[in-house]
Amino acid sequence: RPVGTPPAVVLTFDDGYEDYLTAAVPFLLDQGVPSTVYVITSLLAGCGRSFPFASGRGLRSLSGRQVRQLAREELVTVGAHGHRHRRLVGQPESVLEEEFGACRAALGELLGCSDFHFAFPWGVADRRALDATRRHFRSAALAGSRGNRLPLDPFHVARIPIKREAPGLFARRVRGDLMLEGVARSLRDRLLRGGAGVPS
Repeated sequence: RPVGTPPAVVLTFDDGYEDYLTAAVPFLLDQGVPSTVYVITSLLAGCGRSFPFASGRGLRSLSGRQVRQLAREELVTVGAHGHRHRRLVGQPESVLEEEFGACRAALGELLGCSDFHFAFPWGVADRRALDATRRHFRSAALAGSRGNRLPLDPFHVARIPIKREAPGLFARRVRGDLMLEGVARSLRDRLLRGGAGVPS
């Protein structure tokens, strides 16, 4: 950002939980705040399906009809979060092309366009996965504990994860004071997932 200008904040929501539509969007629209929701496209068929990972168990996903409703809102951007929410570190080219292609095709059929932003499941990627997103999407977002500075590679956008936490910790995250946390998470992910993940 130019010197002297205030920092810009972009609000993003992963996975496509139904309460993004019922709780977050009404408040954000009332405040005039734009946001992006990254959806898992395999869950959009039907209504309120369950998520395939522990933190989403028992929670309802957005339906295709609800995603179309969101896409009509001027302040809402619908992005892609994978077709099956697979970990994409260490995957062969064929799996990446299948996952990205199915995801983009499902959203394209639903919304009538083909130009989408992407957020990596669990916020991690390796070089092969990042290169593949350049063939399918407008941008790629990863987890991180830092802000973004210009010039910015749109396929390496860092995001600061925010969960339920005290206001003081929330403020520190937004300021980018917890960079070491991001480094530690990146190293942990590389060890646990057996891939050379791109540091956040």
